[in-house]
Amino acid sequence: MDLLFIWPPFRLPEQFVNYPSLASIGWLSAAAHMRDAGAKIQLCDALLAGGEPRIRKLSGGWQMGLAPEDLVPGLGGSPDAVVVGCSMFQHPGQLTGSLSRLFELLAARFPEAKLVLADCYVGGIDYFPYEPKRVLLACPELDAIVLGEAESILPELIKRLLGGKSPSGLERVAWRRGRKKEPVCGVIPGKRRISFKRLALPAFDLLDMDAFFRLQKMAVNLDLIHEFHRAERILPWMASRGCPFGCSFCAGQYFDHQQRRMPVRLVLEQLEKVVANTGAERVFFMDDCLNASASWFEELSAGLAVRKIAWEAPNGLRARGLSTKAVRNMVRAGVRRPSLSAESGDEDVLRHLVGKGQGVDDIKQATGRLARAGLPPKVHFIIGFPGETRAQMQRTLSLAADLAEVHGAQPRLQVATPVPGTPLHRDAKRQEALLKDPQRMSPVSLFFGPGLIRTQEFEPKDLMRFKAALARRLESSNPATLVLAPGYACNNHCVFCCVSDRIQRPRSMADLNWALKRGRTLGLGKLDIDGGEPTLFAKLPELIRRARDIGYERVTLVSNGRMFIYDRLAQQLAAAGLDEAVISLHGATANSHDALVGVAGAFEQTRQGVANLLAAGLSVQGTSLLLEANQEELPDIATCWQTWGVSGLSWLWPLPEGRAQKLEIAPKVNVLGGKLEQASQSLTFRAQLHHLPLCMLSPRPKSLLPAPIKTSTRMLGASRRLLSLGRKIQRHFGYHDACSRCSERVACAGVPLDLLRQGLVPDKDFIG
Repeated sequence: MDLLFIWPPFRLPEQFVNYPSLASIGWLSAAAHMRDAGAKIQLCDALLAGGEPRIRKLSGGWQMGLAPEDLVPGLGGSPDAVVVGCSMFQHPGQLTGSLSRLFELLAARFPEAKLVLADCYVGGIDYFPYEPKRVLLACPELDAIVLGEAESILPELIKRLLGGKSPSGLERVAWRRGRKKEPVCGVIPGKRRISFKRLALPAFDLLDMDAFFRLQKMAVNLDLIHEFHRAERILPWMASRGCPFGCSFCAGQYFDHQQRRMPVRLVLEQLEKVVANTGAERVFFMDDCLNASASWFEELSAGLAVRKIAWEAPNGLRARGLSTKAVRNMVRAGVRRPSLSAESGDEDVLRHLVGKGQGVDDIKQATGRLARAGLPPKVHFIIGFPGETRAQMQRTLSLAADLAEVHGAQPRLQVATPVPGTPLHRDAKRQEALLKDPQRMSPVSLFFGPGLIRTQEFEPKDLMRFKAALARRLESSNPATLVLAPGYACNNHCVFCCVSDRIQRPRSMADLNWALKRGRTLGLGKLDIDGGEPTLFAKLPELIRRARDIGYERVTLVSNGRMFIYDRLAQQLAAAGLDEAVISLHGATANSHDALVGVAGAFEQTRQGVANLLAAGLSVQGTSLLLEANQEELPDIATCWQTWGVSGLSWLWPLPEGRAQKLEIAPKVNVLGGKLEQASQSLTFRAQLHHLPLCMLSPRPKSLLPAPIKTSTRMLGASRRLLSLGRKIQRHFGYHDACSRCSERVACAGVPLDLLRQGLVPDKDFIG
């Protein structure tokens, strides 16, 4: 028999969540299996028609492959049957776009041929169930539909169709019967599967592989395949099908996919052959869970390393099945961007709502192993399961942020998507938590929206707030910052000084140089130089030059600004590579400021220092401590900063350290909110509030921004101990019981303990 296999065109929106299946392994495998059964096979991939990659920009998206009107006229031969594959991107259940038009044109072009739609689903990408009877009713040209894996069904189905016999009794097949050719109402589910011992190599040899690789490179350069990280010759592959775990969100369970793994020896033999024949530079394993068996995965990863076959696994590895030995093998093979499927940071959610068979400690350990091997992974998380509490979501966000800041991992946070056919969809439907029926939505609409699940705990807009809070925290820590003090000597004598108990003598350049190098080896990309007063350090220009020479992207100096009355110093630091100065001012007049810093004339010297810094071309930020002594002056302090020409302002709640821990110097929160709101009226930019959450202010200034949490900021002191600045100051903060519901908690350092001891509570409206 002569068979024509077609991979149809599809459209992508401008933004989408998933990678397009540019060549289905299931479709290529089915074609190869039919060839082994004696059929003559012709492959037509609409995305490679004419030997050229076919991607075209459209209004609102992309046309992937030749449109049916351009594709079908170029098809030759007289096939006995035409098999059209599809994936979630063509989604036959929607029958929109080009798929139904393709059936019409194929029936007209090959009127004697049997026309079969086979989704050829073998895993590796989402599956959207559809009602085959409805498709047959809407597309009279179709003779039959095959659901799921096709290798074990197509030979018998096509034999019966060509012989005029009924496909009755075949599993996962819908067809027409009787004189009126009415669609059969039901489909026998069944578990008929092809044996891996009989599974043929996917028919890549029937494709123009040079064109196929050009297509992938084009898609990568257009940012259409987010999981492919570099434009190279990427070969999709599967060494297993199905998964032994029961994750509630996984569409693969629609077919009750029990995992079948190909013998490692056979995987390696096949890959060696195909990689050599195609010139592939990297293999992408599309398996649902490549390391479900730890021992099998160790053997596979070792074999790939020995053969120097570079690979990735974009669907995410399971944390519990990832050993140290396997990670070493991954490094040897050239894996670049591993992915971990963590899903949640809460033990109960992992156990009862996800079902992946792993715990939080497994996730932490696997991330650490990969990071220490030089492969900080992408870690995938999901929030918004029916039955999940806001506190459980916070634990997920907290774990995601910790893995990013401790190990350099890249969190990927998604909202739980109730894909039809999944346990998640059934649970949400049973609990009446669905805002819309996902079966009536396109895959694009389903994945792009803010979410479809609403419970007493959360709505979709709440999930968007959780995502935004995590994004702000991660943004503030990228790149991470090194804080370095060349010494703690100071020319001010502030009554609130929090470093008054530090050793005053300066550090040696050798010690500072070691600290700079150490910070870069840890991936720290920004440098903050503070003290004490760092302008008293004689070799400050040399320190800045050294920092820029070894790769710090941005250098900031934290100072009281007084030494910059010497304009030459400002010019020297600018020439050395300083980017920005953060200057402190604590009173709106010479009398008030000078009294607080303990030096007559300090106000005027700071004002002139700011002017000289700006004249040297440096960016200047202002910072002012919030004190009971200056709370009435806050609007006037803001006016000073605006008049002096700074580009930003930070208000700081005082920390009880050093000299300040013995004094009651903090302002009254019932006064502070109004004063800060007044202060904002004189500013042309929005100020930030540090060390105090906005929910503690009443009234709450609408113009204030919460300052980023500093857990990714590192300090390297003379003791050479690496400390997290955020974790160091965390001991002065705590959380109220109400904070467990707040979407901002992951980006919030907490409430000052003194305020909690006073019985003050956060604004419940803000938290809600």
